[in-house]
Amino acid sequence: GGGRPSSPAGPPLYVQNRCDIAADIYKEAGDRRPIILCLSAGTAHVPNLPNPPESPGSVGGPPVYESTASAAYILSRHPEVREEDVQVETTSYDTISNAFYSRVSHGDPSGWKRLLVITSSFHMERSRAIFDWVFGAPSGREGAVGAGYEIRYLPAPDVGLTGEEVASRKAREDKSAVNVRTKLAPKYPALSDVLKFLTTQHDLYSAKGLIARSQVLTDGDVGSSVDESVVKSLAAEILGLAAQEEDILRGMASFPMQEFWQL
Repeated sequence: GGGRPSSPAGPPLYVQNRCDIAADIYKEAGDRRPIILCLSAGTAHVPNLPNPPESPGSVGGPPVYESTASAAYILSRHPEVREEDVQVETTSYDTISNAFYSRVSHGDPSGWKRLLVITSSFHMERSRAIFDWVFGAPSGREGAVGAGYEIRYLPAPDVGLTGEEVASRKAREDKSAVNVRTKLAPKYPALSDVLKFLTTQHDLYSAKGLIARSQVLTDGDVGSSVDESVVKSLAAEILGLAAQEEDILRGMASFPMQEFWQL
């Protein structure tokens, strides 16, 4: 995920870059056939892409999810990837919920333990902070340990951005990562705490937040009030990214792939 698609199989070019890297890793894995999990229902504050008028989905049901577009892109561009090895997560609208719903809807029920997270380089530090927090959170409270996940991270090239733009975005994301590590993770340490955070403090998952989003704003209102640390964490989520053609080999060159498969 990470951006509104332009067509049902057309995620933004920077997301295509991530998908190409995932598909190449899948093909390199051979018979091990790792699952590719595409994340995200959509992006906060950006309308979802509707289904084409002539499609079955045009008469009702969900729109084109970002994860669906990513899956469609992978399967259409990489025929070596088997359809049954591509899954979609269709609940999340930002990086925190990316991590939470990929764990509770896919990782925990499927018994996954080794994960490789692929995202753009400028977004990596914040993604690492969030996935380490959420996937390291114990399911219970008293004396519990984490779920035993082992996560590796692979940054994809920051395509379509000038050096100045990359530096600006990375600085904002890195600042948000500090907020995650120093504010959110200590305040919401267990998995049940993360759920409480989402359902009480997050504008896209709490009742008060969703109700406020449906109301017509008057007299300078700006929506529901949430935990200050939430505002700081979500600030980097509203960044736009206009991307151009990419070279996926640059993103894979320094990653110790053989070491990963031998874990």
